[in-house]
Amino acid sequence: MRAIALYALILFSGALSSPTFATSPPQTSARDWQKWHGGWVRLEADGNLSCLSTNGTNCYWHHQVTDPKTFSGQPLQPLVCGIAHAGKWGGRSGYNDADNLSGDRHWCRSAYATLFAKWEDYSTLGAKVWLSETPAGDAMCHSADGRTCTPVKEGDDAPPTGAAVHPLVCGAHLNRIAKKTGYDEPGHWCQLPRILYRAVDLPVSHVDWRDLKTPAWTSDDEPAVVIRTKVPEGRSLKLITSARLASKDWRDVAFSDGGQVGFEFGSRLRFHLDVNGDGIDPWPLWILPRTGGGITAGMKVTSRGNMCFFNAPDGAPRDGQFIALNALIGNTVPLRTPIGQPFQVLSSAPPWENVPTGALLTWRSDAPSGFKIDELLVLAARRVPVEGDLTGKKRKISYAEDCDRLPVPL
Repeated sequence: MRAIALYALILFSGALSSPTFATSPPQTSARDWQKWHGGWVRLEADGNLSCLSTNGTNCYWHHQVTDPKTFSGQPLQPLVCGIAHAGKWGGRSGYNDADNLSGDRHWCRSAYATLFAKWEDYSTLGAKVWLSETPAGDAMCHSADGRTCTPVKEGDDAPPTGAAVHPLVCGAHLNRIAKKTGYDEPGHWCQLPRILYRAVDLPVSHVDWRDLKTPAWTSDDEPAVVIRTKVPEGRSLKLITSARLASKDWRDVAFSDGGQVGFEFGSRLRFHLDVNGDGIDPWPLWILPRTGGGITAGMKVTSRGNMCFFNAPDGAPRDGQFIALNALIGNTVPLRTPIGQPFQVLSSAPPWENVPTGALLTWRSDAPSGFKIDELLVLAARRVPVEGDLTGKKRKISYAEDCDRLPVPL
């Protein structure tokens, strides 16, 4: 009952923010046709791009159809990019091709990137580029020529508009152009995780806990929570997330239960754990000098159920790397409960009464009123298509795996 009461209190505190999801809700039907370079394209119900066609192989381009709504030809059978396109066109998906037969500006990726892609600024994660992903899941950067990423300029909240976008896509496309896929090169922007959720200008109370409901996750997603802010001198900020934990009790009996894990930083840096629902009880794991000034900091759950914590005191990770080795401030090998038992973090959102599905993030500071979190991100590892596979198989692009292996600093 204590855990339920605590969450009820947090939920009533309310979230004073305007968060946005980086991924759109699933579609239930195809969208309307949109004109593209003398032809017509649309998003199908599964999120893939298609072109106007009556045989599923050849598109109507060159202004052959003036209005799809009044098209009186044969019944429509759109050519759908991705696996279907690869089956019709020699293994080329249109999104990510290894040869130059379709050029650097295939209509599948260019039309999608121009009309439908949601572009995210990755500056906070150490890469000053606009990133999105193809409907198949490959990461891609905004580009005008299909070869050079468009840089993020200070003050911009979106990439340039008004011209066609010809993205640079990680994997086969990038490998053909730059002789590297990007997925296997440490520090490359292709290895950056997906941004699932972004919120800005979040007020921080020194009395009540603030809360946000964010997408649910499991440890296999390698979720991370990152914030960018400036902690007032001599003050601390606590960031807590709900989690399902697996551990053993004093009788050495395995169990899983709901709890909270989090991080306190600013004037001090330390780990928080609450397994028993008795409130947020800080349990010091390490203490380091305060950073001062702007900071990008966060916590990440690894595939093995461990946690690591990181901070970039200069405001963003250096060298274009997210959670670079020099940004880690501690990991959890092994992480133990207050009674000395090891535990794993399994997932978010324990199914307690009155707690909605999703991850509940809460925060509070001992700083005076007027303090805010400039930006908050929730991240997850990418899952990208397996090269050459036409069955839809995907592989996970892990990031910051080293935090599972580094020794805990004293």
